Amino acid sequence: MPVCGGNDFTKDWIGLIIILKPEESCIAKRLGITKAGMYAIEVL
Repeated sequence: MPVCGGNDFTKDWIGLIIILKPEESCIAKRLGITKAGMYAIEVL
């Protein structure tokens, strides 16, 4: 299940970030990510 809760996906995206431990990640804190998972950096 996606973190966003949606079921409509696109293949048009750029970049990928994987957050394993959001509570320990400065990147996750900066982006406001609280759940572990894979995130597209930019969706076209």
